[in-house]
Amino acid sequence: MKRKALAIGNGAYAPGFDLENAVNDAVAVAEALRRSGFEVNEFTDLDHTAMQDAALAFGKSLKRDGAATFYFAGHGVEIDGVNYLIGIDADPTSAVDAKHNSLKLDYVVDLMDHAGSETNIVILDACRENPFGKNWDRSLGTGGLGPVTAPRGTLIAFATSPGEKAMNGTGKHGRYTEALLQHFDAVCPVETMFKRVRATMATSTGKKQTPWEHTSLIAEFYFNRSRNVPVTQYSEQAVSDGGFIADPKKPAHVVLDELKSHDWYRQNPAARGIKPSDLNGFRENACFMIGRALYSAADGGSKGAEPWVTNFIAKTGGVDPHKRKALLDGMLFEVFFDRDGILRSKPKAKHFDELYGAASAKLLRPSLEFIGEVLVNTGRRFLAFPNIDDDVSVDITTTMLPGKANPSITGIVVGGRDILSLDSPDYVDEHGIPRYFAFRPQDLANRLAAEAALPTSRQVLNFPDLSMPPGELGYPVGYSLEWMS
Repeated sequence: MKRKALAIGNGAYAPGFDLENAVNDAVAVAEALRRSGFEVNEFTDLDHTAMQDAALAFGKSLKRDGAATFYFAGHGVEIDGVNYLIGIDADPTSAVDAKHNSLKLDYVVDLMDHAGSETNIVILDACRENPFGKNWDRSLGTGGLGPVTAPRGTLIAFATSPGEKAMNGTGKHGRYTEALLQHFDAVCPVETMFKRVRATMATSTGKKQTPWEHTSLIAEFYFNRSRNVPVTQYSEQAVSDGGFIADPKKPAHVVLDELKSHDWYRQNPAARGIKPSDLNGFRENACFMIGRALYSAADGGSKGAEPWVTNFIAKTGGVDPHKRKALLDGMLFEVFFDRDGILRSKPKAKHFDELYGAASAKLLRPSLEFIGEVLVNTGRRFLAFPNIDDDVSVDITTTMLPGKANPSITGIVVGGRDILSLDSPDYVDEHGIPRYFAFRPQDLANRLAAEAALPTSRQVLNFPDLSMPPGELGYPVGYSLEWMS
């Protein structure tokens, strides 16, 4: 997912209206956004023309299905029901001048909305009382920033509640950005992060300044989906095992050589011959590689390897906890990463559902946390990670086609995104209509696990077009399920 951001900090207003922290705030937030994988355009002390140019360029740069963040620190006002972000060239003694030397907030929101970004975040560190009020004619209906409607897929965060003034912090930042920076790197959904900011603000300001958000987000969004834990606990050879060359003098290598042979007549006896005492005598790197090889062999149909995956807990009884974790880490890694340690375009998830069930056991959860951290380090978004405990809502849209007794699937939507994808135009007719084959809801659940790496235990299947779950569905021929974005 492409992440882009625009950060503007305006502080050099007319004497008496300048803001001491705004520039520092924008610079610090821009840096936090870069740490979170955003490509950031950062500007300070812009006049209204430069603000409009920056906003337009930002809007044009956004990509469909990406994530966009706009941050502004400076003066903002509502004039005649319209919100304006004030340029430094505005005359604070004239509401009319401020109106025409500003950037409309609606303009920024519209640019982001029409770009088709999956997630849009707008953060405004500005007062919601009129900072110039005593100099203006109140008949104009002027005040601080007013309410804003957040379009679909958008969250708009205000530093204050309506009518409140934004307070300076104890250092070089305003109170709001100070709190925002404190929580920005947390690994949590963005709504949770803003709740934490609000709690910090309540404490630091004695409840005198309360941040406020309007949200219509559909997909779950994280600024930071990783604690930056790389795969350093295992060797480069273990992570990129494609170039493995066995040393016949090492027992672990002999086992690996057999498991990686792609020959059932060698794989089966090797897998069946592995004992807990063998694994306890191997190094953790070797156990990780054996885990990868066992899963790969099982995926390829080795009957000797399959029980290690489908009955992991029983098969590893008596294995040292550290070696057991390394074995399971390797299996989970093999699901998602290839022989070069590169993320697969499609997961090797034939047995993922059973493996996930084992890894969900309390003593084995560190392996789920391990693979979750590795996956989010890729910068991609996944259906099942990093929230390994949450149910995932799956909306299956359907239609009744002429001559069909059962509803036919038209979409499979998770987090606001349709993951049903046509593999080739050859599978549809000249009108774009596919053929369908009979499918039970349980078949769909199994396919979600095998293709989208979404465990059946966490799926909540919804059929919004139907009064009750169907006994049978039509599934479109030539369509597969996307597992990441």
